[in-house]
Amino acid sequence: MRAARRHRALAIGTGALTATTVISGAYVAGNDAGRAYNTWPKMGDEWIPEGMWTLSPAWRNLAENTATVQVRCDAMRCDAMRCDDAICVIICVLSLQNPPSPRQF
Repeated sequence: MRAARRHRALAIGTGALTATTVISGAYVAGNDAGRAYNTWPKMGDEWIPEGMWTLSPAWRNLAENTATVQVRCDAMRCDAMRCDDAICVIICVLSLQNPPSPRQF
């Protein structure tokens, strides 16, 4: 039980990042950004696509600019995967350092 409490903050943070990534995916679907930039890691033939941050005011780019929405979602997806991997490694390493006693089962 104590081990679960130690990992709770990591799990909550990773869950929040994953939920934000899912919401970002909704913007990609709403803008059909996946059809415009359907390659990874490059967006078309470029690493950073033309047309990012072209709308005014700038905050509109986060929801309405196809290039910005797709790049943001891809970056968040990679970050969420890295956090998931990191939390798995941390839990495995800590489990090996402090194996449960037979009484805990």
